[in-house]
Amino acid sequence: MDDKVINLLEKMYADLSGRIDGLSDRIHGMDEELQGIRDIMATREELQGIRDIMATREELQGIRDSMATREELQVIRDIMATKEELQGIRDIMATREELQGIRDIMATREELQGIRDSMATKYDIIRLENKMDTNHKALYDGYKLTYEKVCSLEKKVDEIDKKVERHDVEIRVIRGAE
Repeated sequence: MDDKVINLLEKMYADLSGRIDGLSDRIHGMDEELQGIRDIMATREELQGIRDIMATREELQGIRDSMATREELQVIRDIMATKEELQGIRDIMATREELQGIRDIMATREELQGIRDSMATKYDIIRLENKMDTNHKALYDGYKLTYEKVCSLEKKVDEIDKKVERHDVEIRVIRGAE
């Protein structure tokens, strides 16, 4: 019987040892989890730093008071351009490169002043008009004389043409009589 008791005690010991080992493993796992939690938790100094940079209730109330109301936001939404309107504006606006191209080909103030300085004045234009009027009259007179001469030459050519035709007829008649 002593053997049976010893056997029973050995079994109980083995069973309790296994259970204790299991509990020991679970406690060790819990220790690791607890250490992981401690690692990610903020320290007292870190919490104090967070408290120091956080806004107080009074500061938050001041921020709330300075924020726009829903009605004010709606007014802003109503007057703001839509994305489509903004895209339309972008589509018709010149790009920086296009503006630079325009600047590159535009005349400077100095160039414009140089052009103004070299432009004819009212008096220059009047003088040129008078000179052109005189030249125009001379040209018209020359044209008129040339036209009269051409008319005279046309008459002479017509007379010569008639003579040549008469001569052709006479030559045919003479040849036909031979």
